Amino acid sequence: MSFLGAIAIFYIPNKAYSTGTSVDGSGKTDGLYAANYVAVTIMVVVHHGIMFLGARHLSWWLIMWYVISFLLFFPVTVFLNNVVLSSGIFLSTFQFVMQSATYWLSTVLCSSTMLLIYYIVHVVWYQILYPEFLPK
Repeated sequence: MSFLGAIAIFYIPNKAYSTGTSVDGSGKTDGLYAANYVAVTIMVVVHHGIMFLGARHLSWWLIMWYVISFLLFFPVTVFLNNVVLSSGIFLSTFQFVMQSATYWLSTVLCSSTMLLIYYIVHVVWYQILYPEFLPK
């Protein structure tokens, strides 16, 4: 399962950004930084999705912390790109990446693929093969 996830995280963003997409028509391409930022975003989304799907007892407290933790990813990323990095190249590339439809589509595609694989394995494992270990 990890191998399939690694393939999805690596190949889908790299193939999506391999043609050097230009967001605003100025000719500036996103490059490797964009594909890697998509991969990091996918890892964060999939981590939160797996933690949500794998939780045994969901309460309002747990759901609140999931949402807060997930929503802090984007402000922290914007803060790190604006304040910590001293290069203007990263700031402009980050703005290009966030404006592109390729970023959002590849993030949704990869995240849903990986979460679907995890869910199928979870269902087969707990409901078909070993129902006696089903979390109650």
